Amino acid sequence: MNPEIYGVRDSRFGGKVHHYRGISYATISDRFAKPTLDTNWQKQGLTFRQYGPRCPQPAFPMEGSMCLPTSNQQAAMIEEDEFTCCNLNITTPVTDSKSRWPLYLWIHGGGQSVSFPSAQHRLGDTGPLVAQSIEMRKPIILVTINYRLNIFGFADPEGVNINLDLQDQATAVNWVQKYISLFGGDPENITIGGQSAGAIYTHGLLAMGIGPKRVIMASGSLYLTAPQTRDRGLKLLRYIEHRLSSGESKGTMSNISAKEGDLLRKAPVHAIVKIFEEAKFYSWWMFDAPLGDWKNDLRVFGNVEAVLLSDCRDEGIPYEHRLRQSTKAEILNAFKGLSGSDYTTLMSAYGLDATQAGHAQCVTMATDFVNDARYALWTQEIWGQLQPVKKKVYLCHYDEVNPFGPWPTLGYSVAHHAVDLLAAFGGYDAEVNDATRNAGRLLRGKWIDFINGDEPWTPDMVYCIGPDGKSGPVPAGEIGPRRRYANFEILKRIGIDSLTHIWQQLLPTEGVDTGDLWKL
Repeated sequence: MNPEIYGVRDSRFGGKVHHYRGISYATISDRFAKPTLDTNWQKQGLTFRQYGPRCPQPAFPMEGSMCLPTSNQQAAMIEEDEFTCCNLNITTPVTDSKSRWPLYLWIHGGGQSVSFPSAQHRLGDTGPLVAQSIEMRKPIILVTINYRLNIFGFADPEGVNINLDLQDQATAVNWVQKYISLFGGDPENITIGGQSAGAIYTHGLLAMGIGPKRVIMASGSLYLTAPQTRDRGLKLLRYIEHRLSSGESKGTMSNISAKEGDLLRKAPVHAIVKIFEEAKFYSWWMFDAPLGDWKNDLRVFGNVEAVLLSDCRDEGIPYEHRLRQSTKAEILNAFKGLSGSDYTTLMSAYGLDATQAGHAQCVTMATDFVNDARYALWTQEIWGQLQPVKKKVYLCHYDEVNPFGPWPTLGYSVAHHAVDLLAAFGGYDAEVNDATRNAGRLLRGKWIDFINGDEPWTPDMVYCIGPDGKSGPVPAGEIGPRRRYANFEILKRIGIDSLTHIWQQLLPTEGVDTGDLWKL
């Protein structure tokens, strides 16, 4: 280990786990500037014991969205800065000069808008995963990154520098390849992965031609929030400029020129973030042009040695409360753009008689549709596309329900979107029940096998975790009851563009004076 680099020894694991925090991997010269690899991060006697700032972002009730007990909420303020948010954290086993551990670079989720979770939060605790890898005698290094989010990672006002969030992440990969050997890592043995938006970004990096050895994509892909055109992105930027020049922000902006783009470049961070908070706008997208033919799974995943895909049983449940706020007519109208036969077939597949169904039935149908059209279908589809040509592609269904009580609007517990984070990182193991604790050890163990290049289970089987602590491989032909597989062929025939249009109509952005941002 390089003696000039100091971090924090984790007292929970007998001193066998070290953390190095807040390391700068890129510099940003101006708002919307491209990232530049930070080659001056290491200085004599430099220590890395404090987390770095995250990107400015709207407040988001993460604990509430995960049903975490009030006593476990972390209310401490986290530093935010748009220019120094490109930093990373490294968690390692105790290393020496000969160590060359495989590495997992994790990209957090959050709708490309917020940090879900932030590096400081227990939901993303990096210690248990690395500690378990040591216990299994398959040590790994875990790297987590901060990067630009929402408008700061979206594009400049002219739409020239675009997908800055993805560029930040690509720079982090470059940094890891260049410097991770100083921390005992093998720069040629990298797994990249993430959950939700983190999985979208992982998919995006592959589409850009960045090919690690392995990828893990949990509850997400580019199909979840499909890349959009430059024209649509510019319309969104113009909308934000309009909001900055009107309403409460007008006085704050009065000393900025009216030249197009100046408001976005020079407006105070707090004024920009306030707009997103007022609009409750938590879901962004990437521009499609730099990603090429991203729908060609064989091209995108062609140079990756192994792929691990997973989803949760009830991914769509977090949208249920928003769908409840729509009328029956609004829900059904979202599907009216389909041809008559597709409309009838789809309604029938989800057990809905549009003429007889009540509001509650329509909400249930729409929730199930969003679950399948954004998550379950594409996890299975990528797996199915790669299976015939790639031996090392693995599919996991995570069905263990949230142990922290019932989902508020349902009255019972579900395996909702992001519930697998409780298992993946183990930060709440002291509070969860035995079923979730065991599911966590099992999931982490499978990840550790995969990151080490070992087979977590045979590719012809689907690995199911839960419910009720019951887990194991299931033959692909017997997996049907776990998901609405029978509906997937119908959804595929409708196609990603029409499916995206439908769920955008079902889930218009809520807020003040926004109209429907998806219709921009």
